[in-house]
Amino acid sequence: MAKKSAALKMQASRVRIQTQRPYLATALFNMNMKETHDIPAPMGIDKHWRIYYNPALLEDWTVEEMATCWYHEVLHLIRSHPERTEAKGADPLIMNVAMDCEINDDLKEEGLKLHGSWDNYCLPRKFNLPDNKVGEYYYEQLIQKAKVTPPPPGGGGHGPQAEVDEDGNITVQDRTEGSGAHGGSAPWEEGTPTKEKEESGGTPGITTERGELLKRKVAEEIQQHSKSRGDVPAHLKRTADELVDPKVNWRKELQAWVRNAVAQKRGMQDFSRSKVSRRQAAFGKVLMPAMVAPECKPAIVVDTSGSMGGVKGRLLTQAVGEVSGILKAIGSMGAPVLAVDAEVSSSKTVRSAKQVDLSGGGGTDMTVGIEACKKLRPRPDICVVLTDGYTPWPDTAPPFKVVACILGECNAEIYKSPEWIKRINVSVDEL
Repeated sequence: MAKKSAALKMQASRVRIQTQRPYLATALFNMNMKETHDIPAPMGIDKHWRIYYNPALLEDWTVEEMATCWYHEVLHLIRSHPERTEAKGADPLIMNVAMDCEINDDLKEEGLKLHGSWDNYCLPRKFNLPDNKVGEYYYEQLIQKAKVTPPPPGGGGHGPQAEVDEDGNITVQDRTEGSGAHGGSAPWEEGTPTKEKEESGGTPGITTERGELLKRKVAEEIQQHSKSRGDVPAHLKRTADELVDPKVNWRKELQAWVRNAVAQKRGMQDFSRSKVSRRQAAFGKVLMPAMVAPECKPAIVVDTSGSMGGVKGRLLTQAVGEVSGILKAIGSMGAPVLAVDAEVSSSKTVRSAKQVDLSGGGGTDMTVGIEACKKLRPRPDICVVLTDGYTPWPDTAPPFKVVACILGECNAEIYKSPEWIKRINVSVDEL
């Protein structure tokens, strides 16, 4: 296959799957293509959203089969397979097989085609395992009887190949699909994207923080399409709901803390002449003020340190989900959102999670964010800190309530927050 023909088929197959699954367009067109003869499989993916292809191994693939491969690779990214593998500390190649099992049973159920027979690919039933389980479950079952061998010469199917003997022993060919499937880097990958690499002709890549926001945007588009059309596969709908929906009932939490704050400041009641009392008729011509609920002015501090987008998985994406929940709870007035690692990298008032600007990736110190909230005007009544918890806290309480939403399994004894901070823990299992 000529070089131009391979590139054109890659473009055509991307358009094909985007036409079939329009809610994946944002993800698909943020994946940059790289042709290489070094990759031992027809296609692969790295965790920086680069998709690699070997034209020599794609000669007899159809556009339809390559489109399914695009779909397979983007699901590795959307489902956070690199982060989940790193968080588990799993063997990358065995986890690649397990994550392929998590994906391929869904694709086969959709009736999609891959090159050759589905029997050549990693499916749960091939290992006498049930469908519709997560990759971590498959990994625990596979690791007990799996061994890795060198890859055979030539191409074959897509991704790692695994065979099972009559005793249930599993032989996995050392043909990695790339860090986008399991986190561990492959020799044919370009590595972390930098400006210098791109200027010298390297393939552009996506940073971890940008990738987390892309996943959330794709999840929102899946949800929106599901509401308007209703033809989204169930597995995609579940993935989108897990990425987007907040885990904390912020309306309930904020109401409780607003009542507490107001009770201390105003005796649990307030009046306004902008609204007439329901008992106005009893007072004749004198306009009497109505009782109104006091307005809550929250500020939101989002931890954007390296650990939020790294091995801890979807924490940064989940943090944006919690921001969305807070904004819905407070209504249309919006709230200032501060992106903080060891310093405040951005601060602006937003009314939608889509307006959130998250940057950072350095160290962690939420004290800086809380101190910055003191300088906001108007000063907030409540500061909500969304963090993985690996941070120092201020020595003294600020002049407003502080709620710390701890995403993940932080050691509370080592990183203990002060008693004046309301701590809400959201475990990894819930994310």
